[in-house]
Amino acid sequence: MPLNHRLLQEVYYTCGLKADGTLRCWGNNNYGQAPVITLAPDSLPDATLGAAYAQNITASGGSATPYTYSVVSGTTPTGLALHSDGTWSGAPTEIGAFEFTVQAADANNLAATQDYRILVSAPLDLIPPVITPQIAGALGQNGWYVSDVTLSWTVTDDESEITSTSGCGPVSITSDQAETAYTCTATSAGGTSSISVPIKRDATPPVVAVTGVTEGSVYILGAVPAAACSTTDAMSGVGTNAALSLTGGTALGVGQFTATCSGALDNAGNAADPVSVHYNVTFLFTGFTSPVDNPPVMNIAKAGQAVPLKWRITDANGNPITDLTSVTVTAVNLPCQAGETTDPIEEYATGESGLQNLGDGYYQWNWKTPKSYANSCKTMRLDLGEGVGFAHIALFQFKK
Repeated sequence: MPLNHRLLQEVYYTCGLKADGTLRCWGNNNYGQAPVITLAPDSLPDATLGAAYAQNITASGGSATPYTYSVVSGTTPTGLALHSDGTWSGAPTEIGAFEFTVQAADANNLAATQDYRILVSAPLDLIPPVITPQIAGALGQNGWYVSDVTLSWTVTDDESEITSTSGCGPVSITSDQAETAYTCTATSAGGTSSISVPIKRDATPPVVAVTGVTEGSVYILGAVPAAACSTTDAMSGVGTNAALSLTGGTALGVGQFTATCSGALDNAGNAADPVSVHYNVTFLFTGFTSPVDNPPVMNIAKAGQAVPLKWRITDANGNPITDLTSVTVTAVNLPCQAGETTDPIEEYATGESGLQNLGDGYYQWNWKTPKSYANSCKTMRLDLGEGVGFAHIALFQFKK
């Protein structure tokens, strides 16, 4: 049943009530067909979480402009807004699929609607995880660590979740080792990244030894082994060998000596402590000659007389020592015991004298004994400068 109906002011349409109860209108000011409003685009592009969203909805086919746009049903993405001019603004703050209906009304209030759907997704991750190693330890030379070392890793990805890691746990290195690579591998939606860190540790100083001579040994002049230094390092290797220094002894090359090896470094920078060996060098002393007998014979002498001490010294090869310039003679008390082998001094010197060089390594020293030695026994010690404990002795019993 057609009827004329004024829908909006000054605009007339012919309308009919359809069998399904809906109203259908056509014509424009009694002429032609009623306008059909169309919205564009047919669909809206998807959005990215947190990214600015800028789109426009337009309308055409209405009776008069401007058009006014609004959401009449459904739910738009949180953070996005549709303005009345058809523009979108904002950035979505929630992931999901959002369905809604937009209406466009022309200036005469003729309206049309369009259903839309916007899918909000997480940002696309194009960058693999960032891996950062942290190394704690005392770094020596040439990349060697000289203390315990701890290794840890920081793995981050601002775009997506870390889905897997391998070799990224903490490591503690407490013993020496050659260069060893430690690798951390991590994967996210942005891909897989991997970093390797080489670590070498040498906290042990070089091993230094004095060679040639040994601690506490006694050598004869002319047969003394050459002292030297040995430096080894099992891990980083020797950087600087130990140097030898010799101290002690007399100008004649006898006495107590100290051989010291010091200054050794390995390639990691570890310094070895100095190492020393103590040894003695003596003359080849062939014993006292007449009139003095050597131990265990007890020499019987008159107190107050000068006893001529005679001896010969050479080196290990029998070469005479001809440049001895001083000696020291001392006497200490000795218990007199019966039954000892005795031999009287057959020759006395006339007074005390200094050291006499008799040639070919022979020497003489006239030992002037005090009268107070009468009725006592003494151990006479002849010190040639060969060191403590290396005096040459003879045993005496003194009579009045």
